[in-house]
Amino acid sequence: MPAPARTRRIGFPESAEVPVYLTSLVGRDADVAEVCRLLRVSRLVSLVGAGGSGKTRLAAAVATELRRRHSGGVAWIDLASLADAGLVPCHVSATLGVREQPCVPAADCVIELIGSGAVLLVLDNCEHVLGASAALADALLRGCPALRIVTTSRQALGIPGEKAWLVPPLALPDDDASARQSPAVQLFVQRASDAMRGFELTDANTAAVAHICRRLDGLPLGIELAAARVKLLPPAQLAARLDSMLSLLATGSEQRLARHRTLRALIGWSYDLLSDDERRLLGRIAVFAGGFTLDAVERVAGDESLASEHVIDLLASLIDKSLVTAREWQGEARFGLLETVRQYALQATLDTGDVDALRARHAAYFVELAETAEPHILGGTRGTPWMTRLEHEHGNVRAALEWCGAHPDRTALALRLSAALLWFDFALGHFDEPRRAIQSAIDKSGDVSPLVRARALTALGYIALWTGDAPGVQRPLMTSVELLRGSESHTDLAFALIGLATAAGLGGNAEMAYGLFDEAEAALGNPVHFPRDDFPRALLYAFARYWRGSVAMAHGDLVLARASYEAAVDVARDWGSHPSIAHPLAALARVLVVQGELDAAQACLAESLPIHATNDDRWGLIQALEAAALLLERRGHMRDAARVIGATDRMRARSGISPTPAEQSQRAQLRAAVQAELGADRFHTAHADGETTPIARLIAIIAGTDGGAGDSDTSHDDEGVGAPGQDATPADLEVRALGPLEVFVGGRPLEGDAFGSSRPRELLLLLLCHPEGRTREQVGLEFWPDASAAQVKNSFH
Repeated sequence: MPAPARTRRIGFPESAEVPVYLTSLVGRDADVAEVCRLLRVSRLVSLVGAGGSGKTRLAAAVATELRRRHSGGVAWIDLASLADAGLVPCHVSATLGVREQPCVPAADCVIELIGSGAVLLVLDNCEHVLGASAALADALLRGCPALRIVTTSRQALGIPGEKAWLVPPLALPDDDASARQSPAVQLFVQRASDAMRGFELTDANTAAVAHICRRLDGLPLGIELAAARVKLLPPAQLAARLDSMLSLLATGSEQRLARHRTLRALIGWSYDLLSDDERRLLGRIAVFAGGFTLDAVERVAGDESLASEHVIDLLASLIDKSLVTAREWQGEARFGLLETVRQYALQATLDTGDVDALRARHAAYFVELAETAEPHILGGTRGTPWMTRLEHEHGNVRAALEWCGAHPDRTALALRLSAALLWFDFALGHFDEPRRAIQSAIDKSGDVSPLVRARALTALGYIALWTGDAPGVQRPLMTSVELLRGSESHTDLAFALIGLATAAGLGGNAEMAYGLFDEAEAALGNPVHFPRDDFPRALLYAFARYWRGSVAMAHGDLVLARASYEAAVDVARDWGSHPSIAHPLAALARVLVVQGELDAAQACLAESLPIHATNDDRWGLIQALEAAALLLERRGHMRDAARVIGATDRMRARSGISPTPAEQSQRAQLRAAVQAELGADRFHTAHADGETTPIARLIAIIAGTDGGAGDSDTSHDDEGVGAPGQDATPADLEVRALGPLEVFVGGRPLEGDAFGSSRPRELLLLLLCHPEGRTREQVGLEFWPDASAAQVKNSFH
C-alpha cells in the first residue's frame, strides 16, 4: 500500500499570524460554525456588513477554529493601511514573506509559494481596495487548487464561486425577562464591567441595558462604545441620550435605522462628548496607518495647542472610551484605531484644515526613524530589533512615502526615506515599489542636495543589482559616485563604489572592478584605525572584501578569493558582527572545498549556517547550503547532497534570488554530478524530500557528514533524515530552541502554524524549563504580570 502523500505546511512569518484577542467573543458560536460550513462547500467566503458589525473578530475566530484543519497553514493579511489599490499584490506577498522576483508579478510569486497547499488565507478590510482584492483573490484561487479564502468587506467581491455571508447583529432580547440570555446584553455587561469595576446587570438596570442594545441594532462596536460610557452615565441616562440622538436620524420613519447611519451617529455622539483636547488628539492620530507608539503620537500630535506631556493622559482617556485600542509589543505599548473610528476622526480633522501640517510632522517623524534605524539594519538581517520595528511601522512608512512623493516640494523627504529603507526593502525582498518611488522623486524638479540625490541613486543602483537588472545598475551608481567624489561622505562614496565594482566584476570586467574596490577601501580607510562606534564603516569594509572575493571566485582566482574572504571574516570578528561573519565564511567554505580542504570547509559551514538560520537570512542560507551541497558531493554523500540541492532550489524559487551566471554554471555541474551518481529516480526522490525538510534538520545532516561517517552514500536510509551514523529511531519529542524553534514529534517536524500564535510556543518552552509543572497562576505571573485573574483566564483560551 503506497504511503500517503505529505501535505507541505508553509511557514508563514509572524506578520501573517491570526490576531489574538484577550477579550472573549460573545454570541458568535453559531456564526463561526456556519462560516466553517460554508468554507467546506465554497473556496471563497466573504463576510460582509456595515462597519462595526464584527467582521474581523468573526473572521479571526473562524481562522482559529480551522487552523488545524488546514494542514498547509493559515495566513492573515490586513489591507486597512493600504491607500493605493495597486499595492495589494505586493502587500500580500510581503506579508507572507515572499521576495519579489524580477519581471514576475507579485500574485504569481504568491501562487508559487502556496502551490497545492491546503492554505486558508484571510483578507481583512477589503472595501477600499475592492477591485484589486477581487482580482487577486480570483488569480490565487485559480492558481492554487487547495486554497480557501475568507474576506471581510462592506460589500462582496463579486467574483465567480463567491459565497457572500452577511454578518448578523448580535441577538437581541425578546423582552426584559430574557435579557440575560441575549448575546448583545452579555457583550454590554462585559465591556461595561471592564470600564467600571463592579458593574453588573440588576433588576433596576436590565430594561435600560436591553433598550440600549435594541436601539443600537445589536452592532458590537456600537454596544462597546456605549458600554464604555457607564462611568459617566448610568444605563437609564445613557438610554435616554441615545433615544434623543437617534431620533434625529429617523426623519419620521417607523422603520429601523440603517446600521451604518446608527453607527456613524453613535461615533459622532461619542466624539461630541469628548473634551476639546480629546477630540483634537483623536483627529490627529487618525493620520497614522497601522498603529502607532507613544513616542510617535507625542511627536506627531503634540504642538503648542496640545502639549506632548498631556498626550499620555488623553490617550488613556480615549482607551477607556473604547475609541483607541492598546496592546503590548516587544515590551512597548502600541496603539491603534478601529478603521470606522479612524475614518470619522480623519474627516473631522480634514474639516479643520489641519491635515497637511499633521502629515508633514508624520512624514518627518518616520523619515527620522528610518534614518536612525539605517546603521542598525545594514546587511538586511531580519529579526533584529530595528528591522522588526520597521516591519511593524510599514503602513506608516508607506503612507509617509506616498505623501512625500505627491508634491515636488517634498522630493528631498521622499528620497531620504527611500534611501534609508534600502536594506529594509532588501530584507523583505520588496523592490518594485521603492524603485518606482525613487525614480518618480528623482524625475521631479524639487530642490535636492547632491548628497540626498546621490544616496537615492545608490539605492536605485543596488535595487537593479539585486533584481538582476544589469542595464539598470551602471548609470545610477556612476552618477552617484560622481556626485560623492570629493565630498566628506566617505561611507556613502564607498557603498556606491562597492556596488559599481561588483556589477563590473560579475559582468566580466575584473580589472575595472578591482580598481573600484581599491578606491572604496581607500575612502573607508584602514580598519585598524576605525573608531569603535563607527560600525557602518567596518561593515562596509567587510562588505567590500567579501565582494572582491566573489569577483575573484567568478574569475577563477582562488588565491585572491580566499584572502579576501578571510580578511572579511577577520574584520567582522573584530567588530562582533555575526551576519558579516557568516556570509564570508560560507563563501570561504566553497573555496576550501575546491582546494580540497574539506574539514576546514565543514568548520566554516558549521559556524555560518546557524547564524543565517537564526537571522532568517534567506540569501545567506542559500549561499551556505549550496556550498554545503558541494561539500557533501565531495564527501560522497550523494543523497544528502541531492536533498540540499532540493532545499536551495525551493528557497530560490520562493525568494526570487536568482543565481549569477557563474553560480548557475556551478549549480548545473554539481546537479549533473550528483544525478549521475544516484540515477534520475533516486535523485528526484531525495530532491523532493529536501524541498520539505526543515532547515534545522538540514543543518544537522551537514554537521554529521564528516570524513569518519562513511565514505559512500550507502550508509543512508532512504526515508531517514538523520545524519550518518546516528540512531535512526526518532525521539518521541525533540525540541531545538537555539535559533528558530524546531519541534519534532516522533521524528516529524511540527510547524509553527500548529501552535496558532507565539504564546503556546512560549508556554511549551516554559514548561520544559519547569519539569515539575506550573499552575495557571504561575504562568500568568510569567506572561501577564499585570493582568487580573479573569484576564489571565481569558488569555488561556
